[in-house]
Amino acid sequence: KDEAKDAKDKIKELDPVKKAAERLEKENFQEVKDSLKQAIEQMPDLKELSKHLIIDETPEGLRIQIVDQNNMSMFKLGDAEPLPQTKKLLDVVAKVIAKIPNKISVTGHTDSNQYKRTDYSNWELSTDRANASRRVLESSGLDASRLIYVTGKSDTEPFVKNNPKADQNRRISIILHRMTPRILAIDSDSESKPPASSAPTKP
Repeated sequence: KDEAKDAKDKIKELDPVKKAAERLEKENFQEVKDSLKQAIEQMPDLKELSKHLIIDETPEGLRIQIVDQNNMSMFKLGDAEPLPQTKKLLDVVAKVIAKIPNKISVTGHTDSNQYKRTDYSNWELSTDRANASRRVLESSGLDASRLIYVTGKSDTEPFVKNNPKADQNRRISIILHRMTPRILAIDSDSESKPPASSAPTKP
């Protein structure tokens, strides 16, 4: 019972820290949104591409998506190399997200149109596009150590759920992962470990 009470007391003590961290993270996410919007508005050649940038928050964190729209693609059809306008967008994204410390993931998505080739599918294409985007982000100043994964999900998570062939399903998703849940996880992990004095010593 005493141990349970001690654990509850520790969590109560941690609450103000967690709330402060959540507040700071929320402010950082809002700053990223505002900075991206401002940067694109100030660049005439990118202003028209603002509709291809979709930013929202998910349980994982702040999600920045570069999405195909109305027959205008961010990659050549069936190709993993980003088009010049896509590279410009990724460059802006990299410079903005470099200012906050959150870990980052990059995920490629495709529509459901299938390849005629048997040795290359939407799985390879979505993964290759994610990696190509990663390379642009890194060349634009993003610290590679902040990346936690780069992957492709083929057509398994359509943006337009009722139309798997829609242009918008072809996209790159960049997530700035939340840091605040780690506070409680780290604290719980430290509680689960035996005190140093009780650890067995080597003979």
